[in-house]
Amino acid sequence: MLSACSWADSASCVLDQNGREVDWDELYGHEAAQSAASAEQLGGELADLLAKPGREGFAEDVDFAAQEQEMNRLFEEWSNELDGGYGLREGMESAWQKASEVQFAEDNPFKDEANALQRAQQLILEGRDHEAMLCLEVEVQRNPQSSEGWRLLGQLNAEQDQDDQAIKCLKKGYEADPYNLHSLMALGVSQTNEMEV
Repeated sequence: MLSACSWADSASCVLDQNGREVDWDELYGHEAAQSAASAEQLGGELADLLAKPGREGFAEDVDFAAQEQEMNRLFEEWSNELDGGYGLREGMESAWQKASEVQFAEDNPFKDEANALQRAQQLILEGRDHEAMLCLEVEVQRNPQSSEGWRLLGQLNAEQDQDDQAIKCLKKGYEADPYNLHSLMALGVSQTNEMEV
């Protein structure tokens, strides 16, 4: 069905559910006029309020430094309240600081493995986690920026309940690639497990 609205009128043309042209002003003109009048009245009231003597520079009267200090105080108070006295924040910081140097096997049979990361992934699929860990140690020693190598090594350590070692590896993986979300998630889980001990 073709509309009676012309191209020029299309911006103000309104059709009902049957496709018939309806007069906009007749439908909504009264409500729109009331809304516009209300907005004008509120705008005028705000302008009058701001125009009162002594309110010209009201934003300059606000002490933003004091407000920021108060916000920081409230944040600290809320953080302590959420912590509930359990020392969670200190536990997280302690777990993070414990992550120093990773301990590697002294005599690694995979030290000559050319593609250590690929070999480790294959060993993981075969369920040979201990050998995979040794391959991953070779990988991260050769390539300290191997975020995936660090992540896999950390996850294998976590599966062996060696959360301290897992945290060390996962932290190294995070430092190599802070956008590796799998590594970041595994790090959070290991740190939580370490705090529960």
